[in-house]
Amino acid sequence: MVDKADEFEILGAVADGITVQEPTGALAWANEAAARAMGFPSVAALMSTPISEVMRHFELFQESGEPFPIERLPGRRALAGVDEPGTVVGFRVVETGEMRWSIVKAKPVFDDDGRVKYAVNIFHDITDRKRADQQRLDLLEGERKARSQAESSRENLEFLAETSRVLGSSLDYRKTLSHVAQLAVPRMADWCVIDLIDEQPGLPQQLTVAHADPERVAMARELRRRYPPREGEGTARVIATGEPEIYHRIDDDMLRSSAQDEEHLALLRSLELRSAMVIPLTARGRTFGAITYVSCKPGKEYGPEDLVLAEDMAHRAAMAVDNARLFQEAQQAAERHRSLIQTVDAIVWEGDADTLRFTFVSQRARAMLGYPLSRWTSDPDFWSERVHADDRERVMQLYKDALETGQDQEIEYRAIAADGRELWLRDFLHVTKDVNWKPRALRGLTVDISGRKVVEMRLQESNARFAYLARTLQKSLLPPKLPTIPGIDMAARYRAAGKGNEVGGDFYDLFDTEAGEWAAAMGDVRGKGAKAAALTGLARHTIRAAAMHGQSPEAVLSTLNAALRRHEEEAEESAQFCTVTYALIKESSEEARLRIVSGGHPLPLVLRADGTVEEVGVPGMLLGVVPDPELQEAEVVLNPGDSIMLYTDGVTDGRREGELFGEQRLQAVLGSCIGMTAEEIADLVERSVVDFWSDEPLDDIAILVLKVCPAR
Repeated sequence: MVDKADEFEILGAVADGITVQEPTGALAWANEAAARAMGFPSVAALMSTPISEVMRHFELFQESGEPFPIERLPGRRALAGVDEPGTVVGFRVVETGEMRWSIVKAKPVFDDDGRVKYAVNIFHDITDRKRADQQRLDLLEGERKARSQAESSRENLEFLAETSRVLGSSLDYRKTLSHVAQLAVPRMADWCVIDLIDEQPGLPQQLTVAHADPERVAMARELRRRYPPREGEGTARVIATGEPEIYHRIDDDMLRSSAQDEEHLALLRSLELRSAMVIPLTARGRTFGAITYVSCKPGKEYGPEDLVLAEDMAHRAAMAVDNARLFQEAQQAAERHRSLIQTVDAIVWEGDADTLRFTFVSQRARAMLGYPLSRWTSDPDFWSERVHADDRERVMQLYKDALETGQDQEIEYRAIAADGRELWLRDFLHVTKDVNWKPRALRGLTVDISGRKVVEMRLQESNARFAYLARTLQKSLLPPKLPTIPGIDMAARYRAAGKGNEVGGDFYDLFDTEAGEWAAAMGDVRGKGAKAAALTGLARHTIRAAAMHGQSPEAVLSTLNAALRRHEEEAEESAQFCTVTYALIKESSEEARLRIVSGGHPLPLVLRADGTVEEVGVPGMLLGVVPDPELQEAEVVLNPGDSIMLYTDGVTDGRREGELFGEQRLQAVLGSCIGMTAEEIADLVERSVVDFWSDEPLDDIAILVLKVCPAR
């Protein structure tokens, strides 16, 4: 027992906790800091508590979180004569749950006989430091998780971009889907199986199987051959319902219910299936197949995020397959059309609506009348002079009447062949019209008087089907309808140039990014036809994928630029470029804020409520040309009553007698639209451009108008 407590009085003011223990372990003295560290309100409360009760007052822990053995406490060791340099000890007060940490040191004090007189314990409180360390660890862990999520999002985006590139690289959908399955392994699955159904209803047929091990692929094909899917189960059920299915964990009971016999069960078990997803391939309301993803890795179970990625990939694949199908049908129709023209026993021709000069004549003309084909197209008066003199005036007038009325007609007349023979011919006339429904050309089928009207009908049907397929393919490259944005009035116009049987290169899009913002895109790819369609599909899918993953406007166009360049390299084609204006829209009750970036595209025009028209944005470089195009984002604020118009250069490039419609005329038209709705603005701009044309338009036109509603 320490007789003179005041010999420790000087230690009472020390910030560190200090206790003095007798050889029995009982406390002889303590300061206020020690009492607080041990969870007592005062020194008196601590000193009045037996040491056995004191130890039950709190729990001890090591830094690892494991309990701290009492016998290893520095004070216990000091009473045994050991000078402890310091140990980190955690104290959790049982009553309150409060956790504190101290560096505990203990030093023995010996009497003259060398016996331990008492032990001095020093508690240096490091609770704040430990908490700060834990906060740093939590922040580091949060940062690690954020980096991991960002990396996962980046990988998903790159994967979808690569998928879009593959899907846009070829119109051979079987070859394309095989590449898609290979992409999924091992990025998304250990197994990837794609099944399609024929046009006639039936069980799905396996198109492709992908696995890292070729022997496993052969095994899967043999398994499908021996045990084809049963109606109403698995893949067949998903295709029938059009709804995806996810099997988070595949257990033995599930395998047993799917097996058709014991041997089938043994084979299924040997595949070591862990988790699976079956996603339908659906496009334009028709489900024609499914993609199955299977994981065999222990602990790898598919979840909601995997399902979203798989559905996105399946949607892209389905649209690519359906577009390829439509294009193949269009190609087949065109080939049938060409074959029909060359094989029918009639002259197929086309003449200019203004001059009635032949622009095309089929080979049959030479066989039927004996004149070289070059004379038909080179001499504007050739055919009128070949028509019998008694019929000439009547026939020429009927041609003109057909063009004026725009109605199909049949004309019978006599013509003189090269050898002087007089032939009775019948013309079946068809007038084609431009986008304004004005006569553009006169098409005809000329046959002997014996009549081949049925041939003409087949030709018309073939023509109509080909044009329909081209229009359908064109529509697939545009949004089916504009979404509804609260407080925003909108309208869009699209008018294709050409003969109506080519797919144009202009496109627009407007969609919800699912992040509280809306994305608008207006673009123009180089060229027309199949290559333009594939490039347009690549551009739209890439823009949507990048936008849906939260990329900034500059990053969206940079991602598209990279996709275009990869497409160019792998397709071994040159100059695969496009122009795009992209805007990210954030609307509120007071205004709409747009972040705009342009990649070589005409800059948008803003119509303010007071009639002021201004060009917004910063000009940028073409996409698909250089690795790192210069792109600069600009912000535009639209107040109630303000409108913004995105458009393609077909609007300003329309010509009349060599004069361009031009940007100045476009701004004047837009400036006259004060107080109009978005539909009225789009109508007036389109009508003004079309009315200006006198020549055949060389480029498509696309217009997208967004107006902030005055009453917000």
